[in-house]
Amino acid sequence: MVVMATAFDVTGDEKYRDGVLQGMGYIFGRNALNRSYVTGYGEVSSHDQHSRWYAHQLDSKLPPPPAGTLAGGPNSQIQDEVAKAKLDGCRPQFCYIDDTQSWSTNELTINWNSSLAWISSFVADQARDGHPNHGGQLAAAPPTSP
Repeated sequence: MVVMATAFDVTGDEKYRDGVLQGMGYIFGRNALNRSYVTGYGEVSSHDQHSRWYAHQLDSKLPPPPAGTLAGGPNSQIQDEVAKAKLDGCRPQFCYIDDTQSWSTNELTINWNSSLAWISSFVADQARDGHPNHGGQLAAAPPTSP
């Protein structure tokens, strides 16, 4: 989505912006599982993401992941033991389990979450004042002093 957003900023071609919006729809629940992969958003959202810091599912003394964190999502390679035990034979978009021990489908990482923050800002920019950023035309820089 970052590449599509950049393509929109450079070209102004709305198909790229529309692709980003469709991608956000997928992340927030318009997918085969009807699940938001972002904690705290949507009627059904991930809440037991794999993390070394947040493992409330395993230890009640630890906190759950904070609202707004993105899980990796479906992964048909079935790499961890929990996924292997519970997802054997799954169809690609169904290869997801909201379990803190499923690092291959449910890990929250800086890779996913930094991109989510960037794309969220891009989407917000599209609605700001009803003036989307077409064709890479950035707002004029403030005047500088000599």
